[in-house]
Amino acid sequence: MQPDYELAIIVLFAIIYSIIIVIVTYKTWNNKFSRIRLLWKLIIYNEILFLIGLLLLVLILPLSLLDILSWVMYDLVISYVIAIEIPGYFRILRYDEKCVVGLNELRKNLVKMRYSFELLGDLKEKVKGNSEILADENFGYILNDFISLCDQIKNLDINLWELTLSEITEVINRISQRTKHPFPKLIDILSLTGLSFLLAQVLKLLS
Repeated sequence: MQPDYELAIIVLFAIIYSIIIVIVTYKTWNNKFSRIRLLWKLIIYNEILFLIGLLLLVLILPLSLLDILSWVMYDLVISYVIAIEIPGYFRILRYDEKCVVGLNELRKNLVKMRYSFELLGDLKEKVKGNSEILADENFGYILNDFISLCDQIKNLDINLWELTLSEITEVINRISQRTKHPFPKLIDILSLTGLSFLLAQVLKLLS
């Protein structure tokens, strides 16, 4: 294969990947969940790192088609791990920890309300302060219903209080246990693809 064709293949990879990155970045930036929006800058960093890898590939031409495909795959995996997976993991971990702290404070207020209805005002303030977390976890409407009913009857509804306490405990446990990987499905795909290319390299050595 001539160097011109090799260069054309590399440029094609760069164009296709850049288009995909633009689409993914836009969707991530406009995502309604704050947990996902945290990643949009990392996706751009990933593209920059990937393109640097392709530039290095251009500098060492000519190569065989298998070498180019292997390099592109390794470039894809390495740029993803460095730019998205590692920093994204810690960003999501910090965000989930922040969510757990905020929801635990709400839960403590709920528990105290069992003994003092006067703490309803404190609960309202906590709900306002954690509105973003509650919206992300689709839990705000439950607390708002609880607060509205308490305001209406001027007392604590025990059945709704128990339900709300149970629900917020379940949400806290779910946040604590969910994966911190930015794109867990992509991890599986890359793992399978990486194994395929590794097998191809082994077969190449044996042939």
